[in-house]
Amino acid sequence: MNFVNFPQPSSANSTTMNFVNFPQPSSANSLPGLRFENSFLNELPEDPLQENYCRQVRGACYSRVMPKPMENPQMLAFSRETAELVGLSEEQCQSREFAEIFTGNAFLEGMEPFAMC
Repeated sequence: MNFVNFPQPSSANSTTMNFVNFPQPSSANSLPGLRFENSFLNELPEDPLQENYCRQVRGACYSRVMPKPMENPQMLAFSRETAELVGLSEEQCQSREFAEIFTGNAFLEGMEPFAMC
């Protein structure tokens, strides 16, 4: 699997939210087959600070932050119904790859991390 490093944005206008598009029936049933459409936050104001710590954020709807890495993440539970909706098997959801991606240790192409309340 190829992971991508998340590039830091050069401007607030490039910030977006992560949404998974449902795979087309002909697409491969794999984690790299997930597609992300990052359009929801294109018009919302971004926090100018990118440090990852708890704070009051005023005048912004979200903060672009990198997740704090987790050491040896483990899958505890997942929704079989949701996995089925996006075309993932139980085997894929219990994989090391899935744990690394969904804890924020790794990103698939198109993923952009942020925090909001």
